[in-house]
Amino acid sequence: MKPANLLLLMKVFTYVLVAAVLIAGGLVINSFVSPKKSDVPRTEAERSVMLAEKAVKADPNDPLARGNLAAAYLAVGRYSDALREAQYTMRLNPDEGTGYLVAGIALRELGKYNSAIEYLKKALQDKSKTSDWYLRVHLELATTYEAKNDYKNAKKSLDNAIGNFPEAADLYYERARITEKLGDLKSALEDYKAVLEFIPDDKKAQEAVARLEKALSKEKKAIETTPSKNK
Repeated sequence: MKPANLLLLMKVFTYVLVAAVLIAGGLVINSFVSPKKSDVPRTEAERSVMLAEKAVKADPNDPLARGNLAAAYLAVGRYSDALREAQYTMRLNPDEGTGYLVAGIALRELGKYNSAIEYLKKALQDKSKTSDWYLRVHLELATTYEAKNDYKNAKKSLDNAIGNFPEAADLYYERARITEKLGDLKSALEDYKAVLEFIPDDKKAQEAVARLEKALSKEKKAIETTPSKNK
């Protein structure tokens, strides 16, 4: 049986924080679109926002309701609204990681990478979550570090993600891609080969292995044919 395609799974599961809202309404998110100015929601995502807004109106000081609303706004791309509600959630319950996670993602999407990293690191301080939670946060950190071209820390975040989910082929592919950007072709090649151990017919990994083996071979020949200064 092939290992889970984790990154695809994470894309589908990206805004799982709204699960309480969706379950309450018996809903499943099918698509994410920008909200329309209409009293009638056109998508399940819009409907989840309406349900979350109603829950907050019913109890404005419920941190769970605020957190769900923040995540619902995040899911439809309303990043400033998501950040506002996430900050409200943090004030109501500073020890719970949901607000920090949502705030971190929203800030990244708003181009504020350093603040995003600060909040995502705080999300990791919530010790009450499952391994899936920490995996998610490490992936968001890796994405944020890469967005600011900090590949060294992006790789460290992927190292941590793999520590939480060592059988996810896509994580090795992502780490290989980042490691290659760092110029460490040998380590990148090892990770691309690790992908093929899980999924032998992965074409992207096959192409990467062939490309890096060729590059490393060329590099080796260049070293062998370069006259030594000691001679």
